[in-house]
Amino acid sequence: MREEEIQKLGPSGKLLGTQVDAVTFPDVIQRVSYWVNNKVPAGIIAANVHVVMEGVDHPDYQKLVNETELVTPDGMPLVWFLRRRGFRQQTRITGPDLMLLLVQEAARQGWRVGLYGSSPETLANLVRNLEERYPGISLPYVFSPPFRPATDEELETFHSELKNNDIQLLFVSLGCPKQERFIHEQKAKSTCVMAAVGAAFPFHAGTLRKAPKAMQQLGLEWFFRFLVEPRRLWKRYLTTVPRFIWLYARQEFFSKSKN
Repeated sequence: MREEEIQKLGPSGKLLGTQVDAVTFPDVIQRVSYWVNNKVPAGIIAANVHVVMEGVDHPDYQKLVNETELVTPDGMPLVWFLRRRGFRQQTRITGPDLMLLLVQEAARQGWRVGLYGSSPETLANLVRNLEERYPGISLPYVFSPPFRPATDEELETFHSELKNNDIQLLFVSLGCPKQERFIHEQKAKSTCVMAAVGAAFPFHAGTLRKAPKAMQQLGLEWFFRFLVEPRRLWKRYLTTVPRFIWLYARQEFFSKSKN
């Protein structure tokens, strides 16, 4: 597939100013395969309401998200937004689903994969689970960074490790907005594809429960996660979700008024 064809895949819409790409899972495989096999540095973000609202509050963050090569609709509100824009068959492409899709393709094509983020214990469980589920997957780089900004020396070591291990696809799990900022700042210094996958590491390591399918389909995964981790998430959800609903309703109202 030629680069110009890649660029035509997945038309975008902007939700409260943040890019959301209308793509299918096969579209994602096509794009990532092109980037990996041609050593094109690229970023992927699985965006949800938190990402959108972070962009509303921080224009510099929204700008870097909009400059990212692929932004998939992780949350159901983003899926509903795209469906209202004419992409009727749009489905969720979540960070955890995206990760497994790409790990499966990496095992098939022989890509060398890296994992960056989370705790050493979570990473150990994650590596074991991925190697059991996808025989032949190559995971030569696995790193749990400290819970602080990386120093210049640490970033130099990071890029040396990517190069020395010939990493072609790197999954980053640092939480929003840290992981998106990290990818934006570091992707151009490498030749690999970097994907921000949120809570995918603990999900696939078996240390964090996923919401039931019914709650996911109703757009209530955020509520399930709030029930599981109330002390960490209460402030985010009690302030973010109501503001998002109000701003999204206002955007839709003015969009209809113009038509």
